[in-house]
Amino acid sequence: MPLPAKSFSLQRVEIQARVLADGNLLIAERRTYRFQGEFHWADYRLSLRNLGEVREFVLEEGGKKYRKDSSGAPGTYQLRLTPEEFYVRWFYRAKDEPRTFELQYLVTDVVQVYRDVAELYYQFVGAANNYPLGEVEVWIELPQPARYGPVRAWAHGPLWGEVAFMNGKIHLRVKPLPARTYWETRVIFPPEWVPIANLVHPEYRKDQILAEEKQWAEEANRQRERARAELKRKARYRQLARTISPLLAVLGLLFVGVLYYRYGRGFELPYHQKVDSTVPAEFPPAVVSALYFGKQIGAAALGATIFDLARRGFLSLELVSEAEKHWWGKSAPRYALRLERSKFAAGTGLADFERHLLTFFFEEVAEQPDFLELKLLRKRASKVRRWFREWKKLLTRAYLDHYPLYEKKSVTATVVAAVFSFLLLVAGVLITVLMGVEGSWVMVSATIALFLSFLILRYTPEMKLRKRQWSALRRYLKKYYFLSEPNQDWIQQVDRYLVFALALGVGKKAIARMMEVLSLEQQSHYFPWFVYPSGAYATPAEFATAVVSMVSVATSSVSSAAGAGGGASAGGGGGAGGAAGGAG
Repeated sequence: MPLPAKSFSLQRVEIQARVLADGNLLIAERRTYRFQGEFHWADYRLSLRNLGEVREFVLEEGGKKYRKDSSGAPGTYQLRLTPEEFYVRWFYRAKDEPRTFELQYLVTDVVQVYRDVAELYYQFVGAANNYPLGEVEVWIELPQPARYGPVRAWAHGPLWGEVAFMNGKIHLRVKPLPARTYWETRVIFPPEWVPIANLVHPEYRKDQILAEEKQWAEEANRQRERARAELKRKARYRQLARTISPLLAVLGLLFVGVLYYRYGRGFELPYHQKVDSTVPAEFPPAVVSALYFGKQIGAAALGATIFDLARRGFLSLELVSEAEKHWWGKSAPRYALRLERSKFAAGTGLADFERHLLTFFFEEVAEQPDFLELKLLRKRASKVRRWFREWKKLLTRAYLDHYPLYEKKSVTATVVAAVFSFLLLVAGVLITVLMGVEGSWVMVSATIALFLSFLILRYTPEMKLRKRQWSALRRYLKKYYFLSEPNQDWIQQVDRYLVFALALGVGKKAIARMMEVLSLEQQSHYFPWFVYPSGAYATPAEFATAVVSMVSVATSSVSSAAGAGGGASAGGGGGAGGAAGGAG
């Protein structure tokens, strides 16, 4: 069961900071969280670099004070104070709701006093903060009302931050504040406003501060100017993208459409039958299987070849032992192939790939003369796989290379369309990266065009006719149309139907239905090559079960050993402090 989504966001931080006459800084900070899921704690840390210490800490929520306690119970907090850092963690229960916590504390020795100026240089949010803040607003109150002239103030951080004098205070605002980004201020004012400050220095400082801030301000202005220029450039590019993206998107689809119209439309054929009982005569079953499945030579071709050799008298399939029940489970029946040596020696009617199969099985795998138990194929699996790779090459050279599946012009058009679509996709990615999201129109169009490119492929007229005929035969077998024939003439070809059912991947159910209607006499007549110790089966159902078992064991043994898969149809930063915090 997946865990529920859990996240939080710091929507707003509002800080009231008051500079006292002794150079200390009194801070009241409101932190508003939005919780999704269950949360139990939050924390806050403040770097004490170039500062004194934190005193008089108070934590409240909605007017209710939290108490210091190590238990971790809701309504309590834990405090850790070192010379380098102030850290507090507080505990509560929240679920799918906003919560606002108020922190108040005094930071000592914040203001530096020089002969000509007093300086407040403080980070209200430090770069160590790992979470984005929706908005940070700071109000700074000096010992006397702040007015521009005697008081100068600067903000450091994101270029979109603002600083202003408002109602005798200094107001800083940034929205949003990215993660790991500081937000700080530097304020100078008359030194006599903090007459009892601790950090007093004999040197002059004002001119140096003004020079530094001027330099940083000029750099910030240059950055803003570059940002404005970049925005204008992006706006021009985006406008260009709005113009060219629809044109390229339409061009891509139109180009592929034209190629499909010229080279992808199928040929008209005189053959329109959906169901046909005609058995192919021009090709061996293995070739029919390979061509039907797009020249993929797999278990169907291999199994059909073995049963076709048996049908033609070169092999017999023998039941060595029936399935047996044991305390650990049921064992599978054991089958073997027996070679009819005299007929094989004569070699009449054997194709090279068929002779290659029989020679390998009975001269390189079998342990007894002319007798091969199928389980040996699994034991010799690596050897069988090497042989099968050669067997496929032999079958391909002898037949498949002479019968192209697709018309050459459609293949060329498909390649051209696919390459064009890929280049268009690359162009769409570049437009998106360099000019804007409008390039996604080109990417979508190119992806569709790339997919449609492969629809341009069309079979040759000869192959289209043959596949349509073989599909009609497959439907005839798979949908049991043979059972509706009034005179059951199909039985005269039941052995060939079995072979082509394997070649075309019809499935075991259709094979069982064919076998179930055969009488004992028909079993012996059409399947003399199926040998089992007890003679004829008593009922058609038993015979059907035996044949299906034979097909399953034989094809799985050979195909698994050969590794044959089955076929398938088609500036700044120097301020002291720097707060950060999270939640969990």
